[in-house]
Amino acid sequence: MSRPNARDGKWDERPSDREPPWRDTARRSEQVQRAIYEISEAAQVTENLESLYERIHEIIKGLMPAKNFYLALHDPISDQHYYGYHVDEADARPVPRKMETGLNGYVLRTGQALLANRASMTNPQNEWRLRSGTPSAIWLGVPLNARNRTIGVMAVQDYQDERAYGEEEKQILTFVAEQIASAIERKRREKIQTATYEISEAVHAAEDLDNLFARIHDIVKRLMSAENFYIALLDANGLVSFPYFVDRSNPVAPPPRQITTGLTGYVLRTQKALLVSRGRNRRKQQVGESVLLEGLELPYTEAGEPAAIWLGVPLSVRGKTIGAMAVQDYQDEMAYGEDEKQLLTFVAGQIAWAIDRKRAEQALRESEEKFRALFEASSQGVMLHDEEKFLEVNPATVRILGFNSADEIIGHHPVEFAAPVQPGGASPEVLAPRYIEQCMKTGSARFDWMCRNPQGREIPIEVILTRIQWSGRQVIQAVIHDITERKNAEAELLKALAREKELGQLKTNFVSMVSHEFRTPLGIIMSSAEILQDYLLELEPAERERHLQSIHKNTRRMAELMEEVLLLGRFDAGRMNFEPVPIDLRAVCERIAFEVGLATGHSCPIQLQLKTDAHSARADERLLRHILTNLLTNAVKYSEPGTPVEFIVEREGQHIVCAVRDRGIGIPEADHQWLFHAFHRGRNVGSRPGTGLGLVIVKRCAELHGGNISLQSQPGEGTTATVTLPMPVEE
Repeated sequence: MSRPNARDGKWDERPSDREPPWRDTARRSEQVQRAIYEISEAAQVTENLESLYERIHEIIKGLMPAKNFYLALHDPISDQHYYGYHVDEADARPVPRKMETGLNGYVLRTGQALLANRASMTNPQNEWRLRSGTPSAIWLGVPLNARNRTIGVMAVQDYQDERAYGEEEKQILTFVAEQIASAIERKRREKIQTATYEISEAVHAAEDLDNLFARIHDIVKRLMSAENFYIALLDANGLVSFPYFVDRSNPVAPPPRQITTGLTGYVLRTQKALLVSRGRNRRKQQVGESVLLEGLELPYTEAGEPAAIWLGVPLSVRGKTIGAMAVQDYQDEMAYGEDEKQLLTFVAGQIAWAIDRKRAEQALRESEEKFRALFEASSQGVMLHDEEKFLEVNPATVRILGFNSADEIIGHHPVEFAAPVQPGGASPEVLAPRYIEQCMKTGSARFDWMCRNPQGREIPIEVILTRIQWSGRQVIQAVIHDITERKNAEAELLKALAREKELGQLKTNFVSMVSHEFRTPLGIIMSSAEILQDYLLELEPAERERHLQSIHKNTRRMAELMEEVLLLGRFDAGRMNFEPVPIDLRAVCERIAFEVGLATGHSCPIQLQLKTDAHSARADERLLRHILTNLLTNAVKYSEPGTPVEFIVEREGQHIVCAVRDRGIGIPEADHQWLFHAFHRGRNVGSRPGTGLGLVIVKRCAELHGGNISLQSQPGEGTTATVTLPMPVEE
């Protein structure tokens, strides 16, 4: 794309730099589509978030100047924003903070893209004025939206060329931002889901706590650099012990110590994750025998060899902090960042649960003399029963199952408190005897169970049955754990997988549409252009005009295709608003019918029947135009030339009903369920051009207008599309 000459501001007229608009449009469209594909691919093949960010940077470089590029992301734990990725020739990476003002703050607050030059960002009257850092010649930032929330800002800037970015780059960056946000969220979820699954598996596989700690260490190693790693646990006396400690510089675990000692104690006292580096958190002041570092809330007593960077997170179960987990690096001050802090915090909850659960299981295998104290104090539900009834239950069981006292449970059979349908679809009357028999024969059984509390609410629990000796006879000990949160997480995971599959199919359909619908007009354009280039002087004026018209027609067709895609993108990004104004309904309908007839060469007569006397109404003419233009264009496109298309508009109370009826090819029954899915087209359309977005756009516009659309269609008989819109009469 040509730009003004840097020396005199005039357009450079060198032939080698001049390109026809159609070629520039096609190339930009191609670049954007390739970028979207590469972003999706990067989310799958990159090993970690840092690699994903670097790949995104490279992809953006292929679309526009991006020497200076960053991703500012939201940390939901600290409610701050941090620079997950930051490459800048003028400024170092800023520290995490809450972004409420400045350029980033404006984009986050409004959810809108912003293009600002140096004069704009330094103007104190502008709400987006720069609050820190070096002003650039031009700055372009767009919101990163995922699952209906803004997760951050993506920005590029140039310190020399104010013309480096314009509205075209703003539109392109906005268009790819959603795919980038989705890729980042997907990579985050993948790491957390994988780690969560592996931790859950480790609980089952680990023989004891020591083995579980080692397995947890291996899992954390796959998330980040963790050569130096330890788990600290807090006992009832306020002492911190280190049951698992692996460190190259200090191979021997520290002895138990007070909670005021070291960064570990700091995390336990504040119950917050902490990232400390040698360069950023310098000694601020001495407080007696303790030290206060920059950025920390409390002083602490130093212990051990200081690392270049230290990251620790609390381990909490049911609101109670039971310990801390930490990684550290003695050489690389950049080994960890806010992404690693966020990731370790997320998995810490599952690790804490795993540790708590394994500790409970290990304690249950202690001697019978210790059993009673554990039975009463355990946070897990524990029940004793024989093959007929419950013998004893602990307070946690009463709480988990929603009863008021143990007496309501003791003496009853487990089936009496079970939901009628168990996991897998079987009844409790069939499953309960089977599990009891398995436990009595093999010594143990583990399964999921669905209880029903006195209020009728179903509670999913995990049950571990163990055969034990109690009061001189063999009974069954049942340890239960409320897995409602886990089941909810699994349901969310299934939804995410279904959404991912849907997005994959959407990408496939989009690529198929682009490759099919763009190939023909591009071929025609290239052919006509080559003929004009090679035989311009030999051609008759009429022949030249024919080729120019062909180029114009097919360029317009490609622009219309891309406009539909961009329009859908604006809907998905929430940038289409409902703005009703008084309109002349008759005039609007007549004008749209005339324009569609003109655009389609009057191949099918459009018969407008306006069955209402109310010419004035309040409506969003832009949405109405999208609705009627798409419906009428489809009706003409899928009808034989000369076949009339009925366009009926009538009023029903405060609603306007618009019906478009054709006698065309109709829609096969098998395609009805996919009519409003993007890029899907009926299997009987043949060679008729189209994107598969028309009905999707109609539906989105109708819903934004507060209305709806319905279709009736039979193959070979035609289609009737009816749109009902609330449209009060304008007095």
